[in-house]
Amino acid sequence: MSLNRLSMRHKEKENVKTNPISRSQFDDVESKLSLLSIVLSDAQPEYLMKQSQRISSQEELLTFISQSLESHNYPKLELEDTKIMEQFECTVEEFLMGIPDPVKEFSDSYIRTGYEENAEIYLKSRYQNLALCMDIKELLMTHKYNLTNVCQQLDSLGMKANPYNLDCVQLHHSPSVFFHQEVWYIEHKEEVLNFLKSAIEAARVEAELNRPPTPPSVEEIFECEICRNDIEDYAELGTCDGPAGHLFCNDCVRRSAEIKFAEGGITFPCLINCGGYIPLQIIKEVMKSEMYEKLMDNIQEAEIKAADMPGIEYCPFCHYAIICPETDIFCCERPSCMKRSCRICWKEEHAGICALLKEEDEETARHLIEEKMTEALVRKCYKCNTPFIKEIGCNKMTCANDNCNAKMCYLCRQPITDYTHFIGSGGDRCELYSDEAAVHDRPVAASGQQAFEQLAANNPGL
Repeated sequence: MSLNRLSMRHKEKENVKTNPISRSQFDDVESKLSLLSIVLSDAQPEYLMKQSQRISSQEELLTFISQSLESHNYPKLELEDTKIMEQFECTVEEFLMGIPDPVKEFSDSYIRTGYEENAEIYLKSRYQNLALCMDIKELLMTHKYNLTNVCQQLDSLGMKANPYNLDCVQLHHSPSVFFHQEVWYIEHKEEVLNFLKSAIEAARVEAELNRPPTPPSVEEIFECEICRNDIEDYAELGTCDGPAGHLFCNDCVRRSAEIKFAEGGITFPCLINCGGYIPLQIIKEVMKSEMYEKLMDNIQEAEIKAADMPGIEYCPFCHYAIICPETDIFCCERPSCMKRSCRICWKEEHAGICALLKEEDEETARHLIEEKMTEALVRKCYKCNTPFIKEIGCNKMTCANDNCNAKMCYLCRQPITDYTHFIGSGGDRCELYSDEAAVHDRPVAASGQQAFEQLAANNPGL
């Protein structure tokens, strides 16, 4: 595997870069050592040398790499003797030689530790303005710091991703090899998935072309339609629901299903595209339980959206959804969650009145009081409903609307025709002139006080 700017400091040893190892090179200890030094960059050189001398086949080499990456149980360099790579660069083929099943490797639900700060820096670099609309730390914690799953969710929400350039990103500290591998996979995910799909198809075509003459039928011997391996136990086979009922080994079904899941798919077409589908029961048998659980969440969410049911609500901590009864608490019934959340602020259940509800109630009360005070101050034309306030002058008012010109008394707000409504001008109803404080200030204050007392009596908690 060729990795530019990838280095490892060994005591009294120079850095080594090699081309991908072919089958003819497995007798070359130096080539095997170079590959192991790249993939297990924190392992002791002496240990890698012994393993390079011991390993004699490609299958044995890949098995050793896979077990080492999974267990991390190998002698490691002291921290001061290790220099982590600055940037991970390789081809898809080279990447898959070190990590043959990246979909499984990077979708595992185990908690990643050791690069929380760099994960946050990477997300800020990849998604512009992400920090303005989401709590990145909480997002990472929700996904157990799994960058692949976080990016898959953000991409599904339509977040625009920027190309990753390490030269323009100041990381918190020297990242681990696994961090760089996962970032490389995220940045080249589409290429990797396309390569894997092409590899499956190429393997099927090659197996078909090189297929030997069909031997005499042997009872209880089955053949996978993709890899053409013979399978003796029918339980180790998956079949599509098409008319032909094509048979596939569990390994081929699992790889195809994981690729489809990584692309956001919730149905799994027959591997040779006959029009049928692999039933979910078979997918459940071959797929990891954590991945299958996420698949069920995606299926449920798609079905709920398609049904367009009114009143549906989701648990804020998982994908559980239900038409919730009229209660203040949302009770999640998903066994892996079972959290109770406040339906006002959508955080975990808390004691007392929700702060958000209390704040909204106080704001509503304030608006109600203001509306009552405004009603006491503002008059409206009885004819065209135009609002107005008198600033100075007598109490005989003429509507300012040119299409109306209706006349009314400012004090009693009744229609009039002339001055005969007022005391001293032939009438006995209202004063022609009045004290503005008596007309405006005192009624407005009294109306506000009355509204406040009524609210306080009905809502002691305000």
